[in-house]
Amino acid sequence: MTTEEILQIGKVERNDENIAIIERFKEQISSWLKSEKFQQIAEGGGSSTYAALPYPPLLDPASINYETSDIKLCWCLNLPLPPFYDFMIFGSHAVSLHSGVPAFLKLCNCGAVGRQGEKESFRIYEQFFTQLKAQKAAKDKGKIKKIALIVSDLALDSQNDKLYSLMPARHAINIVRDPISNIKGLCNLALQRCANDEADFSELDASDEFVARTKRRAIKQLCFSLNDEPSKTLSELIWYVSGHDGEQVTHELAPTPAAVEFWMREIHQAFHDGIFTRMLVRLSEIHTLQTKDFLGQNALDTMRTLAAKFGFDEPKSEQEWLFKERVSDYKYFLPAPIMLNPSALNAKDGKAVMADEKDIMVLWLTSVFRTDDSRKDITKHFDLPEFFRVETDPATAYRLLTSHMASKVKLYIKDLAAAIIEQSKKERAKFISEADILEYFREHEDSAEMFDGLLFQHLRRLRENEPKVLESFGFYKEFCQILAEQRQKRGDDGSRYRLVRKGDDKSYAFAKFSKEQLEAMK
Repeated sequence: MTTEEILQIGKVERNDENIAIIERFKEQISSWLKSEKFQQIAEGGGSSTYAALPYPPLLDPASINYETSDIKLCWCLNLPLPPFYDFMIFGSHAVSLHSGVPAFLKLCNCGAVGRQGEKESFRIYEQFFTQLKAQKAAKDKGKIKKIALIVSDLALDSQNDKLYSLMPARHAINIVRDPISNIKGLCNLALQRCANDEADFSELDASDEFVARTKRRAIKQLCFSLNDEPSKTLSELIWYVSGHDGEQVTHELAPTPAAVEFWMREIHQAFHDGIFTRMLVRLSEIHTLQTKDFLGQNALDTMRTLAAKFGFDEPKSEQEWLFKERVSDYKYFLPAPIMLNPSALNAKDGKAVMADEKDIMVLWLTSVFRTDDSRKDITKHFDLPEFFRVETDPATAYRLLTSHMASKVKLYIKDLAAAIIEQSKKERAKFISEADILEYFREHEDSAEMFDGLLFQHLRRLRENEPKVLESFGFYKEFCQILAEQRQKRGDDGSRYRLVRKGDDKSYAFAKFSKEQLEAMK
């Protein structure tokens, strides 16, 4: 079998690096592609044979030692993600996939592998691959019992169909939400004002992988210090997407229903379940849960059911109150890093004191949902509500707790925790409702039609396979009624918006089709 034949079978991108990999494993690849097993049903999930997969593996996945394999090599050879996860969860943003679900899994000793800001297909594959190895190591040490793969971001580059074809799962959960509540949640999404696309990382050393990843994600995080007044700092910390001015995302200090214009075009993050269902070709079964299943008492019942199905721990009785918490309330306040300059604390008469970098100490005020096993938990030394945790590295813990700084730091962190609770209440008071979203669509008919076109794709699986779930979406029913009234009033010509691909880059745009064109597309 020639190199060119292998490249064509695997749809491998032609470049010098990939060709070199194919040449290196040419004999093993040829043997595998001619084997009887290559014509059998692929292991791990789905009903296709290896040969029939859109991106067939060029080596037998069962022969791969994923813990020592090079990730770029695995990507080139179309090898699926390491088979270390026990089930997959997928869906849109603002359905609990980034707040309640991973938090509750953590409480039940189930590890979660999920997004960390990457957008390119290979980078997402690389990130998941790396996290899966780390979670397996934790599982092997008895720190967790099971592992979930959480898929919520839609890559929009030319290799996205390859990425999602390399994610087999025998068991998958699709978390869904009434789309009007979903887009309301996105409009109410609080963001730290320092975490924005204008952050300048140009002076950082791109040769360092951590730095390179930071530059790709373009995220900075506010650090607190004892010189800050917590209430004032927090009052200026949060803002909300308001739209897009053609060049950059715009923000305001309170949510606005006009942000639907941004969020219904942010296909990378939201309203892409129909695309996922089509691209995730290696799922054996899809079970549907709703966001409401992870709220209040429902969260306890849901996690008990999932624990029985997948084998992780049931919620502990002493932790039941945590499952009734609104995890998302503190999502963009915690974890809060606090930088301490021991020299500055000793300054007198307002004089500045120069501090060496090695003298700076960092504490993390976080929550029980977002603890970090690599840091030392020193919460017992602080007078805080049960929800909070304080962590740092062991050396800093000793230096702090045995120094003159301890009492002042304890008072500051107590004030910071109280200020976070208070500011969270103030932010929630700003939130808009489903009624605000529906009123916006009443007043903006073309936007309502576009959203309907987006939902035609997003809700496809529910429409075809789970009509009772779709029927339960009360706000969506109101939206459909608004559409019907608008169309009747202006005269319905049968034209509709649909989401279409914009060429080879796999990004998407809205296009309007006539009634005749829609009929021809069926």
